Amino acid sequence: MTLAELRAKIDTIDEQIVRLLHARASVAVEVGTLKKQTGQPIFDAQREEQVFEKVTSPSLGSVLPPESVKSIYKTIIASAHAVEQRVQDSAS
Repeated sequence: MTLAELRAKIDTIDEQIVRLLHARASVAVEVGTLKKQTGQPIFDAQREEQVFEKVTSPSLGSVLPPESVKSIYKTIIASAHAVEQRVQDSAS
């Protein structure tokens, strides 16, 4: 496979990742709405640890070290918190 072909594969995967991130953020809006309605806080340390445990599971892959996956997910979760915060702040 050529470098151009490999880069094209990466571009396709990147598009899929971004679509999935937007889908995840859409669910975070729903979570934020529900938390607002029920008076729950945005931050849930126990839930975050559950997510980290799931996404660093060896069954999901072995190329990226778990620390790298956790670092990526810290950013994803921080973005979800920002989305939820916007929901909390809207129509207040």
